[in-house]
Amino acid sequence: MREIEIWHCTSRGNLRKIDKSEYLRTGTYVTADSVKNLTPSERTKFLCLDEFAKGECACECKVPLYNLKVPAEGSQTCRGYSQYQLKENLPTVRCSCRCEGESSGNTGASMILGAIGLGLLVTALLVGTRR
Repeated sequence: MREIEIWHCTSRGNLRKIDKSEYLRTGTYVTADSVKNLTPSERTKFLCLDEFAKGECACECKVPLYNLKVPAEGSQTCRGYSQYQLKENLPTVRCSCRCEGESSGNTGASMILGAIGLGLLVTALLVGTRR
């Protein structure tokens, strides 16, 4: 069974509904073009989304080829990005979603390193003022 990476863009509100249902539903629009590094406004523009909020979140998923079909309006968005629809529900365990403004990776480690750096800076300033 051959699988490809696809992307689904949505709003934070819709992502909460998707998380709750645990599925991307049949008929959901997806693209095979990576939108990972696009801003929400670029996603809205290039995927020809009908409202700005739908560009806030991007879900990267693995989907079997048999679960994709070309929508009635064609295989490309108004800006030339590929577009497909899901033929069947896709479990969200096969997806990784991220919304604009959320950091990725280990935020706890980043906060600790930032606190250490800040502590060193304050120490250096205090030592420098005592001389």
